[in-house]
Amino acid sequence: MNLLDENNRHPTAITDNSAYDGEPTWSPDGRWLAFASNRTGSGEIYITPLEGGVARQITHHPAWDENPSWSPDRDNPRIAFVSSRDGHFAVYVIDLAFVPGAGLPAERRVSPLEYTAFDPSWSADGRTLIFAASLRGHSEIYAIDIDAAPSADGYAMRPLTDGLIDRQQPAWWP
Repeated sequence: MNLLDENNRHPTAITDNSAYDGEPTWSPDGRWLAFASNRTGSGEIYITPLEGGVARQITHHPAWDENPSWSPDRDNPRIAFVSSRDGHFAVYVIDLAFVPGAGLPAERRVSPLEYTAFDPSWSADGRTLIFAASLRGHSEIYAIDIDAAPSADGYAMRPLTDGLIDRQQPAWWP
């Protein structure tokens, strides 16, 4: 991956390896990039400082992790991502501020297993996550309040669309 300075148009390498490094997302302070990479043989999520330094792998699972989305909340740094670790794609959130005993950030699945979920996008305040999810052949857009108590089925997911056509790649209006 390269960073292009718009003034002098000279690219600066952010990563330099033969693996796929892509799907970058900026941290709210602009000092870090999160990205997906297959440098370990499976898709994982990494963060790297723009001031230089080594990329840090923040997911460690043999399944495919991809599509990171950094929360804009500076006080509660989190990254949403998509993973196939439970048999099909689901949305997970990794809390970068909480580090359990193993030294890895805490992560949790936020979409139900019966759905195939993808394309997470954070609200401006970092408290709501929207994503596309498919249950019976077509996808709809759903929202979840990340800090709310789960509903009776274990998830506080609520539909934002309802119809017979696919809806994907949701984005918030600024």
